[in-house]
Amino acid sequence: MPDQIVTRIVPLLAKTLSSPRQLLLRADLDLWVLDKHGRDLWVNFRVDPGSEVSMMPLGFAKELGIDCSAEMVDIQINGITCDVVLGAIDAKVSLSNRSLRVPILFKKEEGPTPGATQLTGGVNLLGLAGVVDKLRLTFDGQRTTPLAPFGVLIVEEIAYQPS
Repeated sequence: MPDQIVTRIVPLLAKTLSSPRQLLLRADLDLWVLDKHGRDLWVNFRVDPGSEVSMMPLGFAKELGIDCSAEMVDIQINGITCDVVLGAIDAKVSLSNRSLRVPILFKKEEGPTPGATQLTGGVNLLGLAGVVDKLRLTFDGQRTTPLAPFGVLIVEEIAYQPS
């Protein structure tokens, strides 16, 4: 059985919609991402437990020097056709030596579109594939502090002990 090591506690962020008055919560997690030159870069991801796969804007990935040189393909996500490059990133939750290999879609950005959502916007999304078997992500609205009045995201790195 694996042991869990709490590596990060991240406050949940809130945004209030004016009509109807509703509170939207999200968690942003910074990860160390390896670029094609072997350097660790600090990159922010929106944790999206409803997303099957992670996504990053293609232009942003190129600016960071992340290898995204594969061929562009068309895929359909929730009825929306997207031009993407299929790839993967090596990421770390902390500066430990343990790296996560996360499959990712590098999405071609075509500028603002009417009714743009996170799927078509410029947000890096951290989805489930390649993550849930290596990290335990727990959203806890009961654990509140003055710095995290809406709760926290608890990130536990799963460390397997050899038998």
